[in-house]
Amino acid sequence: MKIISNILLLSLILSACNQDNSSSKSSRAGINKNEITQYLLENIDVHQIPGLGVAIIQNGELVYEEYFGYGSIENRDSVEKSTIFRIYSATKLMTATGIFELVERGKLSVHEPISKYLDDLPKAWEDVKIEHLLTHSSGVPDIIRYDMDLSDEVLLDRMAKDGIDFTPGDRFWYNQTNYWLLARIIQKIEGISFEEKILKHQFKNDSGRVFFSSNSSDSIPNRVNRYEFNSKTQELEVIKHNDGIRAHPGNGINISLPALVNWNQRLDKGQLLSLETKEKMWQPYNFADQTSSFRYGWGDYSSMGVNAVGFTGGGVCGIRKYPEKDLTVIYLSNGQKYFPIHNTIINHLANMVDSSIVNPRSNKEEAIITTFLKNPVQKAISDYHSIKKDNPEEGFEGVINTLGYAIMREKRVKEAIEVFELNVAEHPNSSNVYDSLGEAYYNDKQYDKAIKNYKKSLELNKNNKNAEVMLDVIKKETS
Repeated sequence: MKIISNILLLSLILSACNQDNSSSKSSRAGINKNEITQYLLENIDVHQIPGLGVAIIQNGELVYEEYFGYGSIENRDSVEKSTIFRIYSATKLMTATGIFELVERGKLSVHEPISKYLDDLPKAWEDVKIEHLLTHSSGVPDIIRYDMDLSDEVLLDRMAKDGIDFTPGDRFWYNQTNYWLLARIIQKIEGISFEEKILKHQFKNDSGRVFFSSNSSDSIPNRVNRYEFNSKTQELEVIKHNDGIRAHPGNGINISLPALVNWNQRLDKGQLLSLETKEKMWQPYNFADQTSSFRYGWGDYSSMGVNAVGFTGGGVCGIRKYPEKDLTVIYLSNGQKYFPIHNTIINHLANMVDSSIVNPRSNKEEAIITTFLKNPVQKAISDYHSIKKDNPEEGFEGVINTLGYAIMREKRVKEAIEVFELNVAEHPNSSNVYDSLGEAYYNDKQYDKAIKNYKKSLELNKNNKNAEVMLDVIKKETS
């Protein structure tokens, strides 16, 4: 399947601009809907996003809701209100809300050990508490390491043999086992399945708009396809994932945008949790290492003194709440050509709605990303230096590296070399930038330069196994 052309994509989604021209300016919220739509259209064009749904809720009102592109490019199924998106790991917000609903009812405390509710756990996990599961600080082995077809008994037995990775509460380590165990605790207390409990309590009257499935091959009406760019075929291709039933509490919710807006409204209005309980859920967790940052099931996206919480999923969606601003931004997509861009877009949308919500770092990264994806490399490099001029000490190593690989995946290797060379010039003490430049030279069959850069990478980081492997590969290929 060919990548959607800019003309086709824009002709499809421009119809969204005409849905409500008469109310392009929301007088109550003071937002310009047309400006927001135009911004989203530009990003859809630059990042080749197949399908997208965006909602903005401010002061308790839905002030922006639009749909763009295709849920299925093959079938030309337009994204609309009835479209179902997988929200992947953003599902964890609903699981965390389910736990705190039990806290509010006095059914459990987050400070209790999980062994109080689950009696089949390995002895090494006896110090793990519910709070450790919520904050990804449990240290238990991650179930993604194991065969998903194993029974719970066999799985736990194998995990028991692997012990525990670190002392509970020590640090943040994202781990899918945590939310499987939380779901088992909810089931034990409520006496019904986790899925039934969540749907019954958090999604009343949303029948037909919310489903549990961690299998992309399940037949769900109106569900979007997930797309990723294939560098070999140079096409967007449908991607299938099946993480099994155990993944439901971690990534299993499939939902329409209106149903997710309703969930957010119930949360804001105190219909799911009281304000006091929400404040407990949104408190930063005190990790022992003092460097990790996470709330009780919610990510911390605070910036420049503005409190923000939420989560993202699958690199394609995000839910962001600004509690003191009474603002929520919801972004649901089914892929993009290059790399996840949802957080950058959400940051920008929040600033468009409320000028006091500013993330200067994100704004600069967005400008760098846009110029490199839209322009010839030499023009982009010139723009990059202009962006950096005001803050020359600020580094964008990760962004430049990601852009270099995005360009290289398009088989524009010589242009990718220029991007990686820029990164080396900007960050001459980073092992990683030399490793990336070495890879680009290797792909361009400039083996002497590849060797030089891999050796420099090893000089800066003697533990760089990739450089060691690639030097051996080049030696064999050129001998």
